Amino acid sequence: MDYIKYFKSQAKKFYKDFQTQYTKENDYIYSYKPKFWPNIDDIIVTFDIDEDDFSLMKAQYIVAYLAGFEKLERINTRKHL
Repeated sequence: MDYIKYFKSQAKKFYKDFQTQYTKENDYIYSYKPKFWPNIDDIIVTFDIDEDDFSLMKAQYIVAYLAGFEKLERINTRKHL
């Protein structure tokens, strides 16, 4: 699997975990039931993610940033990770 496919796959998993979002009764704080990213709460807080406006594209940005890239496109320019 090449780097781009790997990072896109991880972003999709992150986005799927984000979609497990729920709120408890009488609570306005979102909780998650992640399958792939157990630390999703920490990432959401660290990146100050707008939990009401999150997309796959934003997930791709976060995964690339966590891997040390400013943009997902820059993965192609790097020979080795």
